[in-house]
Amino acid sequence: MFDICLVYVQPCAQGRLGTHVFDVVLPPLGLAYLAAVLERQGYTVTIIDAFAEKLSQQELLERLRDKYRIVGFYCDTLNYNTILDIANRLKRTHARPHIIIGGPHATALPGESISEHPQIDCAVFGEGEITIVPLVKRLLEEKSLKDIQGVAYKENGRIVVNQPRPLIEDLDSIPMPAWHLLPIKKYRSLIEAKGKRIMHIMGSRGCFNDCNYCFNAKMWHKKIRLHSAERIMQEVDYLRSQYAIQFIQFYDDNFTLDKKRLIILTEQFVQSKVAWSCSTRIDLLNEEIIQHLKRGHVDHVCIGIETVNDRLLKIINKNITSDEIKKTIELCNKYKVKVLGMFIIGIPQETEKEALETISFACNSNIFFAVFSCLTIFPGTNFFQIYKNSSYLSKDYSQYDLSKNFSFIEKNRSKAELERILKKAYLKFYTRPAAVYSLAMLMLRNPPQLLKAIIALLQVFFTLTYDLICSKEISSKKNCKK
Repeated sequence: MFDICLVYVQPCAQGRLGTHVFDVVLPPLGLAYLAAVLERQGYTVTIIDAFAEKLSQQELLERLRDKYRIVGFYCDTLNYNTILDIANRLKRTHARPHIIIGGPHATALPGESISEHPQIDCAVFGEGEITIVPLVKRLLEEKSLKDIQGVAYKENGRIVVNQPRPLIEDLDSIPMPAWHLLPIKKYRSLIEAKGKRIMHIMGSRGCFNDCNYCFNAKMWHKKIRLHSAERIMQEVDYLRSQYAIQFIQFYDDNFTLDKKRLIILTEQFVQSKVAWSCSTRIDLLNEEIIQHLKRGHVDHVCIGIETVNDRLLKIINKNITSDEIKKTIELCNKYKVKVLGMFIIGIPQETEKEALETISFACNSNIFFAVFSCLTIFPGTNFFQIYKNSSYLSKDYSQYDLSKNFSFIEKNRSKAELERILKKAYLKFYTRPAAVYSLAMLMLRNPPQLLKAIIALLQVFFTLTYDLICSKEISSKKNCKK
């Protein structure tokens, strides 16, 4: 029997608009870091990425049954109920493995996430790379988890939440992720990586801001820690040489924060001829930074714009203004740095008119691609503290899918209205000639997915059009009755 298996069940935000063709399938880096740390200590570790491998729940159970002494799950809010079900079935097997959960949901609600669920033995909250080693040792030895920082567990019928573990100061001290345990060929991003073999790297952790809808402040305590440029290039070179990775996507929230590091990296990217993209904030982009990105041949920059209404920007505590957004996007266009814009529909107190203004901006600002998401109020966010007892917020975690479900609906709005706005956003943005051309070029560069992508686009187009026509007819009938 092996020591431990780390499991990734399903991520949020997939299957947008009823198709999985355009899903972003990226590796569970958090689990890969934990596996690397455990392997360094001599433990036998397996990772099962059930999403990338498209495993059914039954297939996953067969892979896990009676093979491991410990099973650990990456747990976000959307997959929490699924994990409870899988864990319950695992506990009925002969091996009865110890079950650990970690990740955003466990960090936000460490005690609550294991209470009243006998199938879950403990939760790891916060960063797990240091916590996981003594935790696994004591579980295998059947010893108490007392005093292990960053762990919530059960003892004598009560829930014990230990002291949190301080953040890891030196990120370079963490070993590179255990990529050899991942199904590397399964990862893809048709739109963002143009169908190239992709991998993502976390070049830093944390964000200095505290947006009301975002979990990062809870996880990273508004503190940013950086990997060195040397460590990042070590990972890039390893991925290219060992796995023929063609595209690197940086998942840092604030990739452009450190100008000195950025300059070193962009120079290295040009020399290595690696294709890459990154994410950052509007207020971390100025003309000089954008010029460096251009010189470094960045494929595109992902920016959380959310809304272009100043009142709503204050409500979500974005700490930027609509003028800053517009000027920054203009600068990106000036230097031909493509922008993938992220937008939110359903912000508290948002009106339909304000939502449509944001959609109009997306369509007329010459951004490369746009992603429109439903406001989803996850545990651990400021909004959750405000609305957790409100009737506006669904208590059904299986509905917390920001790609297609509105789990927060104020009394003056309806689910039908919000869904109509979301569909209108996608239809309006992706039927523009520029967007059609961009999609066509992406599909032509990726022949294996060409037919699937064409069929999926046609299905999405006709479904959106039909749904919008139906919603207008229903709205007209209601107005006539009035």
